[in-house]
Amino acid sequence: MMDEQLAGVIENLNRRGVDYVLDSGTLLGLIRDGRLLAADHDLDISLPFGEIEKMNSSIESMGIDEETISIQTVRGDIFKIFVSAYYSEEEGARSIDFKFFKCDGDRYISPQAYRQKNPFPYQKWSYSFYEIARKFFLYLKREYTKNNLHLPMDRFPFNYVHQFKTWDIPACFFEEPQEITIDGLAVKIPADVEDYLQLRYGDWKTEKKNWNYWLDDGGLKDADPFERWAENG
Repeated sequence: MMDEQLAGVIENLNRRGVDYVLDSGTLLGLIRDGRLLAADHDLDISLPFGEIEKMNSSIESMGIDEETISIQTVRGDIFKIFVSAYYSEEEGARSIDFKFFKCDGDRYISPQAYRQKNPFPYQKWSYSFYEIARKFFLYLKREYTKNNLHLPMDRFPFNYVHQFKTWDIPACFFEEPQEITIDGLAVKIPADVEDYLQLRYGDWKTEKKNWNYWLDDGGLKDADPFERWAENG
C-alpha cells in the first residue's frame, strides 16, 4: 500500500520529469512487504547528480519550509538534500533523504557521512559541538541569505565529528530504472531490483534484527569518497 506522503513526493517528481529511483529502506519495504518499514523513519530517494536543478524546483513546488531543509556538500558539490520531519505538524510524517550520485565509469558513487559516537573525550561533547555548529550555520543563513542551509561536510567542524564511506553501486542498476505501478501510481525503482536488493541486503526477503547500514550494507564501501567525488561531474 502506498504511503500518502510518499505518493505526494512521487507525483511531484513524475510531474516535473525528475529522474529518480526509490532506494534503501523505502525500496526494501515496498518490494518485500508492500508497505513502508515501520522502523524506517525517512523516505529514501536517489537521483543522478545532473537532476539537482530539477530537484530544487520540485522541492519549491512542494511548499516545503526552508527551515526544514539542509543541503550537504563535499568539495562544493551537493550530495544530499535532507528534509527534516522534526518540526512537522503532520502525524506520522517522515523525513526525506534525497541522495545524489555521480557516474564514475561503470559505477555510481556518492559520499555517506556518519556521525561518530565519540570523537571527543566525552561523548556528550560530540553531540553538543555538532548542534552548536549547525545552529550557527542556520543563524547565518537566516540573517544573511535566502538560500537553504548548506553544510560543508568535508570541512571543520563537520569533518571532525563524522566518518565517511562511499556508496559504490554498479551503474547498471541506476542507468535505466524500471517503472512499476503501486496503487495506480507510476514509481521508478532500480533495474533488476531483486539483484539490487541482494547486493545491498544479502538475503533481503528475510527481516534482519539489529541490521546496521553503516556496517552491513553491501553498497557502502569503506573508502574515502572525497577525491572520486571531486573528479567526477
